[in-house]
Amino acid sequence: MPDELLKRFRIIVIEFHRLHHLWSAPFFRIAASVFAKILQTHACVHLHPNNCRSSICIQGLEIPRVMEFTFFRKDRFKYCDYAKIFPHPLDRDNTAHAPLVLPDCWYRNQDRSSTSHHAEG
Repeated sequence: MPDELLKRFRIIVIEFHRLHHLWSAPFFRIAASVFAKILQTHACVHLHPNNCRSSICIQGLEIPRVMEFTFFRKDRFKYCDYAKIFPHPLDRDNTAHAPLVLPDCWYRNQDRSSTSHHAEG
């Protein structure tokens, strides 16, 4: 996608599948390229595991096989406060299967004390 087209989107919501294949070099190259492209202009503001599939533990990291990512264009931020409670009160299960909560390793190890942004509507 050309940069100019990507910059036209204020909010991007993408559901990524097969995330448990991140340890596969070909899959990782594609995923890293996709995320690098999006993160040039947008910041990830929300993650939600889709409970249509379970998580898998690889090398001590719990990875949901399917996750929804919400990205917000960086030039729209004033400040933000990081979520500290998961699931977020607005999160809902995608299916009637067992609930799937965002694993701690996706948010607990981050140093959030020095950054504060706010997304404009």
